[in-house]
Amino acid sequence: MFENGICYEFIHGSTLSMETCRSPKVYPIVAAEMAKIHSKITIDNDNGDGTELKSMMWDKFKTFNDLVEEIFKTNPELVKR
Repeated sequence: MFENGICYEFIHGSTLSMETCRSPKVYPIVAAEMAKIHSKITIDNDNGDGTELKSMMWDKFKTFNDLVEEIFKTNPELVKR
């Protein structure tokens, strides 16, 4: 959930662990499913009052990525896994 909406979709499967996320058999499947989900997102840049709308997805992704980088910097043991 984020400022200008919510994005979710059920994908049949099981919860991934750190090991399965790194599996060469698994991560391409996850990437393909995420691409399918994100290809369905449309953005209407005209809301009728002259204000341009923009997706918050990339801002939220950058925030998430910055948090992950910080976690790896402060927990070197995680990088070894």
